[in-house]
Amino acid sequence: MTDTTTGIPIAGTNFELNLTCRYLFGVDSVDANYSFNNGPWTSAPMDLRSGNNQNGSYNISVKVPLNATTLRYTMKAKTHLGVWAQLPIRTLKVKEFSIPWIYDLTGFPTTGDPFLLQFNVSDEGAVAGANVTYNFDNGTNTTVDFDVTMPYVLTTIEVPAKAHMLYYLQTTWDLSNNSATVKTRRVVLDN
Repeated sequence: MTDTTTGIPIAGTNFELNLTCRYLFGVDSVDANYSFNNGPWTSAPMDLRSGNNQNGSYNISVKVPLNATTLRYTMKAKTHLGVWAQLPIRTLKVKEFSIPWIYDLTGFPTTGDPFLLQFNVSDEGAVAGANVTYNFDNGTNTTVDFDVTMPYVLTTIEVPAKAHMLYYLQTTWDLSNNSATVKTRRVVLDN
């Protein structure tokens, strides 16, 4: 048996697992076992694409979920003699092309007060990281990295007493390195 699978699985599409199986006495069945994100395994029969049960190419098309980050699979064949042969488990990283979403939940800052920069970030796959770079009145930039395991990403900053404008750039990226950026400016209200 030879795993002839090629390519990279892409989230939200079908991905084909391929196997070439040669056995003098023939095979009764060829199965694929696969799992996404280390979840439960699915077992399904593979179709004979070409050749015969002594020397054939088999395939199966599997639907890759939008939230998949990995595909683990193995393939096995049962001979006419009732003996199973199985390939080692292979793990592929799933590629996804959708960009993350950023929902800015930030209000308006007031002079001299603590201020909460708050965002909701999500992705069809998984968010890998997020940060915000901000400054007041085009001054020195400060960058804060967020803990993306939380449902909202936020940080409290101190608004200078004489600030007029807050500028910030929020960036989020996913496991496939797709990124989204929101650039915003907010008037600082006099307190």
